[in-house]
Amino acid sequence: MSTIHVRQIRKAIQEKYVPHINISDISRRQLSTEDEETIKVSRGQAALAIAYLCNIDPQEASESITDGFHDNGIDAIYFDQTTHTLYVLQSKWHEEGKAKVIYKSS
Repeated sequence: MSTIHVRQIRKAIQEKYVPHINISDISRRQLSTEDEETIKVSRGQAALAIAYLCNIDPQEASESITDGFHDNGIDAIYFDQTTHTLYVLQSKWHEEGKAKVIYKSS
């Protein structure tokens, strides 16, 4: 993925998802501004995936975020009542747009 695409996706996540995500745990840590932004965008990326998969708005998707520093790798959990599907999601923002699917189940 090109740098331009990554920037466009990052900007959309920051505008549509990050404002709705609880980030209170970040302020208790001594992180660089860059690390804080990466954490926010990573959480926003998880919300974006939930919104896309479940056809819900950014605010509702952002409420599914469970990410914290002691979450054992789970970033979002959402139960879609329409399809009776439980989504458990892990995301990791990568500035170069590199991605890897570890496991996908349907």
